[in-house]
Amino acid sequence: MIADPSKAAAVAETLIEEKQVWANKLSDALESGGLPLLGSCDVGAIADELDRRFPWMKSANEFVRTALTLRSKGRHAWFWMPPLLLDGPPGVGKTTWAKALAKLAGTRSYVTSCAGHCNAFFLTGSNAGYRAGAPGWPVTRMLDGACANPVLLLDEIDKVGSNDHNGRLHDALLPLLEPETSGEVEDLFYEIPIDLSAVTWVFTSNDASKLPEHLRSRLTVVKVGRPDPAHLPAVTEGIVASIAGRYGIDQGVLPQISEAESADLHGDFEGHRSLRTHRLAVEALIARRVSGRPEWTAPPLGAETDRVYETAVHEAGHAVCGLACGIDVLKATVVPADSSLGHVLLKSPEGVATSEELASRIVVMLGGRAAEIAFFGPAGATSGVSSDVERAEELARDMVSLGMSSLGLVPVKAKGDNAEIEAEVARLVRESAAKAAAIVAGRKDDIERLARELVARGTLRGDALRSVAGGNAGRKPAGGALRAVRAWLGR
Repeated sequence: MIADPSKAAAVAETLIEEKQVWANKLSDALESGGLPLLGSCDVGAIADELDRRFPWMKSANEFVRTALTLRSKGRHAWFWMPPLLLDGPPGVGKTTWAKALAKLAGTRSYVTSCAGHCNAFFLTGSNAGYRAGAPGWPVTRMLDGACANPVLLLDEIDKVGSNDHNGRLHDALLPLLEPETSGEVEDLFYEIPIDLSAVTWVFTSNDASKLPEHLRSRLTVVKVGRPDPAHLPAVTEGIVASIAGRYGIDQGVLPQISEAESADLHGDFEGHRSLRTHRLAVEALIARRVSGRPEWTAPPLGAETDRVYETAVHEAGHAVCGLACGIDVLKATVVPADSSLGHVLLKSPEGVATSEELASRIVVMLGGRAAEIAFFGPAGATSGVSSDVERAEELARDMVSLGMSSLGLVPVKAKGDNAEIEAEVARLVRESAAKAAAIVAGRKDDIERLARELVARGTLRGDALRSVAGGNAGRKPAGGALRAVRAWLGR
């Protein structure tokens, strides 16, 4: 029956050893009188510091302040808070905030991503008789960290998978969150009740409305918005401190960020409003300063220059279309970053974007493709335009869903694979591509001039960019242009 008995025996021994590890950890915890309860409820040391480091997360900080104030009036000194859900866009610091909370409180913290996760055994544990049997994640974190009251962060709880073959993760959470049941939660591996009542649960989501009501009602939902540029000094200080901590060095050893560099970071942040992107920019800046590398060196003549020039034409197409549409173009660069050979940064819309503003941004998205075709012919367009087209289609589809097209308000049940909707999306993208091509054709000299400056200088910002590219930034499109936009929207 067994093709290789010796191999099977080795596997069996490994499985026994793995399960024995968890048995030993539980025994050690019992012999020592249970796991310790760590941290404190010092309102000033925790909430005040969160206010200083995360000023844009005022509502979350206030939740902590209230919880700890109440907690400090009781008989327990160790850290604990009721379950909390931080709901907001990605890249605004939700996970970083939760880790900072635990560190300031003096307890352990652990993070797991729920994206695509659909197995309830992850929380409840699975029977020791199964080959993959193991305690649930909350119990393993408590035992590994020798802490009965960790902060457990479940990231992207709104992206849990839908397969319920081994039970639903959302349902498995319910007894862990209820005060009446969290003190005796049976772990299926140990087959004994475990006290999880001291755990602080923090969840993050991008769209809390996707959570089932029976779960959402057990959490305090706090909305988290994007930070303002005014918050940037505190954010940057925290990033630099974390870099120093990662390398175990004094913060003063790291290069100081100059006023000019701070201004550039501030200008970029007005466009992306993402803490994740800002962190990468600060890390790249410090790494460049430490290594002594210049930000940009113009490539020597040859194939490399041709490649950079192609990228420069593409980015110049985006930038000039943005200027022509009255959008404030903050930066154009051909300095590679991550998987991107270059990018253009537009100022984020103030408040709620109008249909005209969204329509103009579709035109800008397709400006790079239009420039490549205008300069190198249809056969010269690179594969780099594919992501631009995908983003343009996504924004066009959002506009249709929001009723910002000739179809008007679209019933929820009509959304999805609907031929009429898809035809309208195709129309918006097709006509915005034609508008981008028209702008490029009329301002080809501006694109050429901007592309050559990008090859030579790597990056252009603000006034310097507008001067080279022919201006028009920061002004509303002329009445005729607005009428043209409204016309192809079907208004």
